[in-house]
Amino acid sequence: MSLSDATPSLFLDHAVTVVPHRAIFQAATALLKFLEGGKRIDAKILRATMDAAFGQSDAEGAWMWKDAYEAAETAQVLFVGKYGAAMRRQASSASAFLVMLDRLAGL
Repeated sequence: MSLSDATPSLFLDHAVTVVPHRAIFQAATALLKFLEGGKRIDAKILRATMDAAFGQSDAEGAWMWKDAYEAAETAQVLFVGKYGAAMRRQASSASAFLVMLDRLAGL
């Protein structure tokens, strides 16, 4: 077996296993659990979640912080999709509902 015969298989495993948009959605789904628990999503949680979803770190080039922000925003959208109607019913006014949404964005 020559080096050229072995080289493609070294890269195929990583290239085929991670589909970026799926990994971002997987991270968003995991981040949703933090939002549901009322926990703040800080950089440490975001990095750990992205590393787990992509199987490698940003330092290794697996993902960029732009991807992490996409995952966090997607988690917020999932949260509003799941709990938005209940939040709106609990809000005494449209401005109170906006305050709730603003708090969610700050988590």
